[in-house]
Amino acid sequence: MGFPSIVHASTSTAWQHDTLDAFSYDDFSMGFPAGGYAPFGWAGLAFPSIRQTSIRAISMSHTEFSHTSEFTAIGYPYVSAGPYYYFD
Repeated sequence: MGFPSIVHASTSTAWQHDTLDAFSYDDFSMGFPAGGYAPFGWAGLAFPSIRQTSIRAISMSHTEFSHTSEFTAIGYPYVSAGPYYYFD
């Protein structure tokens, strides 16, 4: 009588790709009155204006690849066919 066996084989492949692009532009300006601050006795003083600009660009990329193979085989060495008789 032959040996029964179980065979299992599987393969999987995965590929993933991500991309990120970002751009940021910030502009800030602050000005003061041209005539100064007369109530405090600072008439005629002029403060400079303040300005700040920020530009930022970001680019990122990610790639991932995976491949998996699996193989399993099981054989049973003994198989009973038919009724089982036990005698004392």
